[in-house]
Amino acid sequence: MQAGKKQFDGHFLFENRVIWHYERVMNGKRIVTFLDDRLKVEEERDFLIMVNEGMLKIEEFHDNECKFGTISIITGTDLSPQRIFELLKSRVEIEVVFDTFKNVLNADRSYMRDDSAMEGWMFVNFVALLLYYKVYGLLVSRDILSRCSPKDVILHLSRVFNVKIGDNWVISEIPKKTRLLIEKLGIDLSIT
Repeated sequence: MQAGKKQFDGHFLFENRVIWHYERVMNGKRIVTFLDDRLKVEEERDFLIMVNEGMLKIEEFHDNECKFGTISIITGTDLSPQRIFELLKSRVEIEVVFDTFKNVLNADRSYMRDDSAMEGWMFVNFVALLLYYKVYGLLVSRDILSRCSPKDVILHLSRVFNVKIGDNWVISEIPKKTRLLIEKLGIDLSIT
């Protein structure tokens, strides 16, 4: 509620941005409050857009102005504010994994009728999720994530088949785009 950063206990850097923090104890509970100026600007903009569209009133903006960009955590730990913030942000990464699980792997419905089938279904989807992030890591290491997503790689690789001709297994003809992607990624076709 007070202007300026003088009232804060300190600051740290997180992903090249400054995060201010202060702590209070209320009812025996440690409360750590963080201020992220980048988040504050985004929240102010979003709120003012709603004011301009007539969904909110400017008075509401002024009443909430001191809350923009803040996140408060109640904790029973003695971790540093920076470590608490890092753990909070890693939670977002976990949510991204679940989003991938549901929306990319389409694993949000099982239709399994018994425990052993459910365990098998979960194991297969867990392996698929691990492979998805292996592909993600490969795209990052080859610096092509900006041009190609893991979902694109999965789509392209789904066009590669191992077919049995007589007694021999051979890899089917590979479309040109898929072959170029395989070369960029450095994938050994003998293991596909």
